[in-house]
Amino acid sequence: MGLDETNPIDSVFSGSYETSACLRAVDWSATPLGSLEQWPQSLRTIVRVVVASGYPMAICWGPDFVLLYNDAYRPIAGTRHPWALGRGAREVYPEAWDVIGPMYESVMARGEAVNVFSDVQVRLTRNNYLEEVYMAYSASPIPDDGGHVCGVLNSALETTGRVIEDRRRQLLSDLASRMAGTRTEEEVWRVSAETFGKNRLSLPFAFLYEYRPSEHQAFLAGASVETDEGLHPPVIDCRGENLWRFDPALAMDGVLVALGDLASGVSVPSWPEHPREASVVPIRLGEHSEALGFLVTGVHPGQAFGDAYRQFVRRVAEQITIGLASARAYKQERLREIEKLRASEQRLAETDRLYRQQQEAATKLQIQVDLLQQLPVAAWTLNPDGTPDFVNRVWLEFAGQTLEFVRSNPEAWMNAVHPEDRDKVIKTFWEGVSSGRGFVFDNRALRAHDGTYRWHLQRAVPLHDAQGNVIKFVGTTTDIDDQKRVEESLAALDRAKTTFFSNVSHEFRTPLTLMLGPLEEIQKEAREQLSPESHELLATVRRNGLRLLKLVNTLLDFSRMEAGRAQTSFQPTDLASFTSEIASAFDSAMKNAGLGFSVDCLPIATMSVTNPIV
Repeated sequence: MGLDETNPIDSVFSGSYETSACLRAVDWSATPLGSLEQWPQSLRTIVRVVVASGYPMAICWGPDFVLLYNDAYRPIAGTRHPWALGRGAREVYPEAWDVIGPMYESVMARGEAVNVFSDVQVRLTRNNYLEEVYMAYSASPIPDDGGHVCGVLNSALETTGRVIEDRRRQLLSDLASRMAGTRTEEEVWRVSAETFGKNRLSLPFAFLYEYRPSEHQAFLAGASVETDEGLHPPVIDCRGENLWRFDPALAMDGVLVALGDLASGVSVPSWPEHPREASVVPIRLGEHSEALGFLVTGVHPGQAFGDAYRQFVRRVAEQITIGLASARAYKQERLREIEKLRASEQRLAETDRLYRQQQEAATKLQIQVDLLQQLPVAAWTLNPDGTPDFVNRVWLEFAGQTLEFVRSNPEAWMNAVHPEDRDKVIKTFWEGVSSGRGFVFDNRALRAHDGTYRWHLQRAVPLHDAQGNVIKFVGTTTDIDDQKRVEESLAALDRAKTTFFSNVSHEFRTPLTLMLGPLEEIQKEAREQLSPESHELLATVRRNGLRLLKLVNTLLDFSRMEAGRAQTSFQPTDLASFTSEIASAFDSAMKNAGLGFSVDCLPIATMSVTNPIV
């Protein structure tokens, strides 16, 4: 006699699993399946396999889909275990039957497996509340001993934790990304509220309050949903009891506030119930620092507010705190920059004032060295004989010299002048000093710290005493290197233009010369062979050809003038005849247009010496 027949309960529900013991305790004869002795062998076999499996599996047998499952499936049954064993799936999971019922019935009717590998939302009341659950599962047909499908094998993998964690991580990522672009506290509050409003599956609602310690009040700074003002008062006094239990000394973990039906007007996306709890946490830089504000978030009614949920809310508050801290730091930095700018403007104004004083003092024969030292450009003074008297720090830093060195080596500044400019600089310098008129010239000077030459403009003006004698030269050295480079670029462009004009002129002149030669030969023979009118037309062609040649030559002369190679050719010219000749070029056009055209140039007794250009 087989084991199944002698002790079927121990055989089918073997093992030391907790669920095995519960299965053995069920009075199966009182269930739609009847006593184990009546079970088909196929059901007994699949039950053994399921009970021993470490993967969450359940059997739904018969038209009532009577439920049997293993230890790994117990979290899915939740508080319904072990009551669910031996009961129909419709009775056990009425809240989820709209999802699983059609699937089971399809497997039973068609005998084909249904595999769902994506995260499907299933609403389960397994922990005394309607819970948001996500699963990937497979439903396979189970045949009886006769080969007819009599049951469904459900292999389920719960993915709730991963789905919710991914959702929360996405919210935190969006918040951090958008927070990076904020510059003010107002923007931080606004961006936070907008981000929460787009992620209401994670935070059904959120209210942000800014705390002002001097007033002991919290002011509404942002809301993720539009709802009754009673749920988010614009101002909350934090010195006594209040709706959200705001307290500047509130711990970082915050408090959980029961809402009852207070939030009944707030819907949760894809969920039939409204929030019944809210988490309130402070927004502060540290455990013992002053509160910057408070964050009120609705708890999803389909999720338990456990450690993971609490940690998520704290991370959200931390992101807001970081944003506020960055905004305040940015504001402080801006204030510092503004103060620096004001100080700089004040220094500039002071420098300008001091410079004007220096100019006034210079007219009274007084040199204010301290003022020159504060100028932003290189400034210096020379004695009447041209020896250096004072050089400010700008030039000393540029040339890598000291004032003592300059005074003790009167011509040492020449070492910084580019060798190609030195002769011109020395000549202009001493001419300006000896004449007492001062000087203006530019030259390249060596910058000590990197060994590069830069163009500078040197200016010096004399200061006189009451008798008109030079007592000092006051000068400046201005960096014009960038300006010089621009001028060189413009000069290169001008040379290119001149070359272009010259090339075009040559290209035009060659074919014109080749055309006019044969034309002159033809004109000699045409006088006898053509009518006077035709001969005149041919003469007009030649005359205008010569005129065009003169214009091309003029363009060539222009290009030569641009290049500094102009050659002027003066010759005696009868201006009256020359004018008539020019005007005759328009005879043909005037006749074709039906217009009268006459030129009356009185003869001039003397020839004029000119450089004809046409």
